[in-house]
Amino acid sequence: MKQISKEELKIAIEQKQKIRTDNNECQSLVLIGYDIHSSDLSHYDMSDCDLRHSDLSFCDLRHCDLSYSDLSFCDLSFCDLSGGSLSGCNLSGCNLKSCDLSDCDLSGCDLSGCDMDFSSIELSCNDLGAHLDDRLIIQRLYHTLFNAQYSKNVSLDLKTALLTPELVEVANRFHRVAECGEIEKEEI
Repeated sequence: MKQISKEELKIAIEQKQKIRTDNNECQSLVLIGYDIHSSDLSHYDMSDCDLRHSDLSFCDLRHCDLSYSDLSFCDLSFCDLSGGSLSGCNLSGCNLKSCDLSDCDLSGCDLSGCDMDFSSIELSCNDLGAHLDDRLIIQRLYHTLFNAQYSKNVSLDLKTALLTPELVEVANRFHRVAECGEIEKEEI
């Protein structure tokens, strides 16, 4: 993995921002395969950057604009991405384990092949239109159906509509079902 000092990284990002501001031009920052972990990049405009295969684990990326950037196969584990923009971003194959994605714009981003286990992602309109894969949809379905079955506050009508044998079968394909337990196929 290529190395870049935190000072060199900040200078490169600031130069990109200055060119964009002065000339109203979009200039890409290309840092493919760099070790950038544990950097404080909060509030930076890093839109349209190419950071494929880079290590950004433990970075502070709060309120960072990463829209339309290529972050495919990056390690973003334990990052704080809260309040940022990942719209239109390529996050395919990323490790997003234990990330804070609260209030993060995920619209139009590619999340196929991502590991998002233990990430905090709120139920909001910010992730509508994200390109999820089967694994992530099954994970979300599992959580929804498990809670619907468990909760005493969910109406019988909603439980009946959600807990169909077909949906329960799909939800039980969740990659951590052995650890969390199968949803019971029961008569309601």
